[in-house]
Amino acid sequence: MIVTVLQLIAMFGVPLLILRQRKKGLVRTFGTIAMAYFWGMVVAAAVFLCRKAGLDIRLNADIGQIGSYVCIGLAIPLLMFGTNLGDVRRLAKPVIISFALLLLAVSAVAVLLGRTLGALFPWGRQLAAMAAGMYTGGSPNFNAVGVILGVPGDTIAVGNLSDMIVGTVFYIFILTLAKPLCARILDRRAKQGGYMRESGGAENVDALEWSGFHRGIVRNLLLSLACVLVGAVIGFVIWKAKGGALTDPLVPAVMIAGTALGLALSFVPKVRNVKENSAAGHYLILVFSFALASSLDLGTLGGDLLHAVALLASITVCSTLLHLLLCRIFRIGADCAIVTMTAGLYGPAFIPAVTKQLRCDALTAPGLICGALGYAVGTFLGAALFLAL
Repeated sequence: MIVTVLQLIAMFGVPLLILRQRKKGLVRTFGTIAMAYFWGMVVAAAVFLCRKAGLDIRLNADIGQIGSYVCIGLAIPLLMFGTNLGDVRRLAKPVIISFALLLLAVSAVAVLLGRTLGALFPWGRQLAAMAAGMYTGGSPNFNAVGVILGVPGDTIAVGNLSDMIVGTVFYIFILTLAKPLCARILDRRAKQGGYMRESGGAENVDALEWSGFHRGIVRNLLLSLACVLVGAVIGFVIWKAKGGALTDPLVPAVMIAGTALGLALSFVPKVRNVKENSAAGHYLILVFSFALASSLDLGTLGGDLLHAVALLASITVCSTLLHLLLCRIFRIGADCAIVTMTAGLYGPAFIPAVTKQLRCDALTAPGLICGALGYAVGTFLGAALFLAL
């Protein structure tokens, strides 16, 4: 009982501590989601070592997995609420083409490697589809696709850990060597012109702004819960019609309904303009990440981690090379290609640092818009691509 209480306190308390430190030290360097997984892994390692030492200490797996699924179910609509798809119309043609080419590259590579490398180990094909969603929008898409496809929590956690390893190395490449290498591959004479058709900034949907509970955010939290309940009802109806395990149709229905209804409600200004949407959704994603990582049984990792790292590294590198080749054909400049690639592979939170490194502030707003678009379509893309695997 004491362990369960401590588990619940840590599950909701550690993400709050991480958010308080988001502008300092390791959290600022590696990001809040990576740190949530890191501290979850620390807890999992501590439990593993205690059991090796003969102490019968076990975390409640139901709390870790069921609690994490509830959190991500509520988080997805909140993240979708803040998406302004109308901003896409303001993007200039080269930016739209470059991001579309990235989606094509990621999709093609994920299908190809999912059928080959992914077929070599359990859940490999699902991880490839999850990667397509993640490299279109970000970690929330990866987790959402995994839940939709019924991937075990341990495998989702291993996939996220693998992405932390691969993503850290590749992000260093983007900040250091990407510009000089891309300048050699892409057409130096490409004339980009403006990156936006209309002037105006774009808000980073990952920016954390929390000014306390008020009527707007309480309403949106209730709307998020309503989206989950609609999905649950749909899943229950499908289960009654087909039979089998209730979770098989319930979980995918909740995630798909949450994403679709969240996007639909984002067109309502009163819902979209609540600044705390992203903060609340992001916090729930951190709870999901910490809970999932802390419930991981480290004794089962072994070859699964190596296979996942190899698969995600291959998809990342091959998608990048194919994207650059396509950008060469369509005469997309180096800066535009790098920023749109970052928007897809990493999400909006990483755009400002990259545009600053490239000394191209004009691409900050377009990059943020592409990242938000990736959030919107990533879950659908990843889930749909699994049908091709």
